[in-house]
Amino acid sequence: MGRIASVAIETVAAEPMAAVEVKSEFAGLPEAIRQGLDAVFDVLADGDYGAPGAATVYYGPMPNTTVMDLRIGVRLSAPFPGPVSEVAAVETPAGDVAHAVYFGPYDQMLQGHQAAKAAAQAAGRQITGASWEVYGDWTDNPDELRTDLFWLLKGKA
Repeated sequence: MGRIASVAIETVAAEPMAAVEVKSEFAGLPEAIRQGLDAVFDVLADGDYGAPGAATVYYGPMPNTTVMDLRIGVRLSAPFPGPVSEVAAVETPAGDVAHAVYFGPYDQMLQGHQAAKAAAQAAGRQITGASWEVYGDWTDNPDELRTDLFWLLKGKA
């Protein structure tokens, strides 16, 4: 069972990434993420782009559709000079976010997303629908997997 370590409303800066842009339905999400990260890491391994940072998946707003617009990639310390193959330079959004730190299996992460959205509502803020997940270092113990969950907030009313 996963646990929420913290939830807060914060202001974040944009983070440069090397990423692929794909569309996926929920059922295909694990495979889309694996394939996307493989493509990005293959490109990064063939060039001098510095040490890769955390794997990150950005989910665009989903108005009335089951198909998600994704940017699957890796954070970098400087902007990616791409495009290289299908990998392009992108950034995570900057602005106010609801941020939850979740520890546990990826398939139970919904509780972290719910906690972030509840924090936004409690603060009188609305989400834009855009979100992203930043994955911590891999461990074989699923209870120790860390994922930072961010929901971009609309401007203050």
